[in-house]
Amino acid sequence: MLSLLVGTAVGAGTFLWAKNKRRESTGSSAVAGVATGAASAAAVALVSTFFWPIAVLGAAGTVYYLGRSRGQKALKPGSE
Repeated sequence: MLSLLVGTAVGAGTFLWAKNKRRESTGSSAVAGVATGAASAAAVALVSTFFWPIAVLGAAGTVYYLGRSRGQKALKPGSE
C-alpha cells in the first residue's frame, strides 16, 4: 500500500513538473510520470521488504560494537 501511494505521488509530481516547468507535451509528461512512479514504487517495495532484517541486524551490530568498545584497550601511559 505504501509503495502505491509513494509511486502515485512521485509520478504525479513528475508529470506536473514536466508539463509546467519543462513545457513538454502531455504524452511525454505522462511517460515520464509513469516511469518515475513505477521506479519509486519498486524502490519502496524493495526497501520495505528488507527493512526489518536490516534494522535488527544493524541494532545487533551496534550493541556488539558498543559492548566491545567499552573496555580499556591499552595500559595508561607510565603504568607497568
